[in-house]
Amino acid sequence: MARSILPPTKPPHRAMVRMVLTQAALGAALGLAFALALLLLDVHGLGGLIRSSETGPLAFLLLAGGFMVTGGSVVAGTAIMMLKSDDDDRDGGHFERDRVLVPIPVRTGRPSSPVQRRFD
Repeated sequence: MARSILPPTKPPHRAMVRMVLTQAALGAALGLAFALALLLLDVHGLGGLIRSSETGPLAFLLLAGGFMVTGGSVVAGTAIMMLKSDDDDRDGGHFERDRVLVPIPVRTGRPSSPVQRRFD
């Protein structure tokens, strides 16, 4: 019986995975810093409310966790979207700036209102 030899699979790009994890960790740290700032600056009485509650640590954990997940996702997603792909001749997320949009005047079939006629 013959054995089939499968072609070797490419391992995931370690640099890519490391970049995404690094950016996610930085975004999570930013989210934690934002939650701490909300608590320390007592924005809208939030810090006093959390400190006076018997479930304050749990409330802060949920608040910080939400900000950390959101911040990590936003920063990692932004880093991924800014990457330049191999078949992309643009500069990694930056659009070509040589095109100019030109407005085209369009008339509607409806009669204009008296208020609109003042501005025409």
